[in-house]
Amino acid sequence: LRLEADRVAVGCAGLTPEIVAREREIVLNELRQNMGATGSELQRQIYAALYPPGHPYRRVDTIETVSRLELADVCSFLAGPYRQGMAFVLASGDVTGDSVRASAGKHFQRLRGRVEDTRARPATAPVQPGVIRIRADVEEPLLLATWPLPHAGTPAYRALELTWPSIPGYLGWFATAYKWGHSTDAMVLGGKHAPVLAVSVTLSSVGDFDDAKDA
Repeated sequence: LRLEADRVAVGCAGLTPEIVAREREIVLNELRQNMGATGSELQRQIYAALYPPGHPYRRVDTIETVSRLELADVCSFLAGPYRQGMAFVLASGDVTGDSVRASAGKHFQRLRGRVEDTRARPATAPVQPGVIRIRADVEEPLLLATWPLPHAGTPAYRALELTWPSIPGYLGWFATAYKWGHSTDAMVLGGKHAPVLAVSVTLSSVGDFDDAKDA
C-alpha cells in the first residue's frame, strides 16, 4: 500500500520521454501481435458499425493512435481522468480487513482528494436490424451477430451472462453439421455502460452467409 501511494503521489513527475517511449513500444508490439498488420482497421470498422458518430465507445486503440502518444498525453491523463470517480484498492494474501484499513489510512492520507466524475454516461448502443458488410484482410470470411446489452451493473445483464456462453456451442454444432462454418465464439465489445454481445462464426465460404443467417 505504501508503494501504491508513492506511485500515485509521484504521478507524472516520475516519468520521462524516454520511459514513455519504451513503454509505448511495448504496447505497440502487443497490439501488433494481437491484431496483426490489418487488425486495427478491422476493429475500427466493427466499432464504427456498432456505435453512432460521437459515441465514446466508437473510438478504439489502434497502432496508429498509440504511436502518437507522448509524455504530455500521459501527464494530462494522470492529472485529469485518472483522478475522477471512486478508486478501488484490492489487497490479497495474509491480511485482515482491519490491517488493510489501518495501512490505507496511514499511507493514503497524503494523497490529493479525488474529484467527482461529471462525464455523462455513454448511451446504450442502438439496435440496428439488418446486415452490414465489411471488407477486410482476413484469412476466412467471418460472421458477427451482435446485440446491444443493458448496463453491465444491472440484474438484466447478469442474467444474460448466464446464457450467452452456451450460444457458441450450439452454433458451432449447427455450422459443422450443415458444413457452412466452424470456430465459434462469444465476446462482449465496448464498455460497461454500452456493452454489445458479439457472437462470431467463421464461414466456410462467402456463399455460406445465407445459410448462417437462416441458422
